[in-house]
Amino acid sequence: MTAQSRAFETAEPLMRWQAVASIIRKDMHLLGPYALAGAIWMFAMSALFHTDKDFSALMASIGVSGLGLDFYLFALFGIGPPVALTVFVILLAQTNVASDTRHDWLIRPVTPLELVASKVVTIFCAIVAPMIAGNFIYMMVKAAPLEEAFAFFLLILTCCVLVLVLSWLVSTPFRAVLALLGVFVLLTVAGALAEAIKRAIGFALGVAGDPPDLTPFPNLDDSWIVSLVAGIGLYVVSGITLWLLLARRKRVAARWLFVGYFAVSIFLQHLFFTHI
Repeated sequence: MTAQSRAFETAEPLMRWQAVASIIRKDMHLLGPYALAGAIWMFAMSALFHTDKDFSALMASIGVSGLGLDFYLFALFGIGPPVALTVFVILLAQTNVASDTRHDWLIRPVTPLELVASKVVTIFCAIVAPMIAGNFIYMMVKAAPLEEAFAFFLLILTCCVLVLVLSWLVSTPFRAVLALLGVFVLLTVAGALAEAIKRAIGFALGVAGDPPDLTPFPNLDDSWIVSLVAGIGLYVVSGITLWLLLARRKRVAARWLFVGYFAVSIFLQHLFFTHI
């Protein structure tokens, strides 16, 4: 047997599912009750109501509709789960702090791909799969079209990816919350800057009359093409960011790439399209 053949026999696969399973077991030991509560909540909400009218009908069926609390309860159920699940994804990422060179996963035989796969599987099982199952129940009870079964699927998955990657770019859960708030502020500023540029140029060109609308592609407002390109860009940039962070250990470059992509993307969307 040649040395080359022995090297091929002893080479490890790109990803070992045993290692992925061990990370998931460790995460569930720490966050199991949280994950179970989130899965039940996502399933129940997806199965029972999708709109405020569904929620009002549900409140009427259990006899509490006359209390005038429908709007406030719907707001609570609409805001509470996203906040709770965001905290769950932050804690899930922070069980293996990628930006801390002293953390134990860096000295154990766990590859970056195995680490990412374990977190994605956990997020899918605790958040995305219960939501899809609940949507199927809603679709059958309400006789809704098939697309209702996958309503909000891509949006929820995209938000989870955003929070997961952003949480790995910092070293503590508190910093992850601050980073998330900071990104939203940055995106608001980027959008406002694009709108200000268009208004300023339009005002300068329309001194003698009404300022013209300088949006180059107003007909692509909320188009699936724009959403598709932005979504693909998010996943591509997220993958490159994780490669820089986990495999190459270039934390600063990963931060600039990830946050910079969002700022530039929102700026260009506001500049070129009529943003809703």
